[in-house]
Amino acid sequence: MEMSGKEFRCHYRMSREDYGRLLVILKPDLERRKHSRSTSLTPGQKILIALRFFAGGSYLDIGRAHGVTSNHVHNVVWEVVDAVDAHQNDFTTARGFPTRRL
Repeated sequence: MEMSGKEFRCHYRMSREDYGRLLVILKPDLERRKHSRSTSLTPGQKILIALRFFAGGSYLDIGRAHGVTSNHVHNVVWEVVDAVDAHQNDFTTARGFPTRRL
């Protein structure tokens, strides 16, 4: 079952469009930063796991929803944080959502 745009935004606190832009920016880093425990996850899945955690989800619930352990969730969240940190100059906080600077 696919989420509506409204459900996606409620669940991840970001629109699908902003998620897509974030994925374009972070994908190369998340493909390179393969922790042995999170290699089966795509960059998109890693971002969704981190966004859900940032939106208030618990490690246990997120792990269950994505089929990984709570320890994997912890590792993935930090992997995404490191990728965002590496690209901090690519973001501006217009409207509270990351957008690519041109």
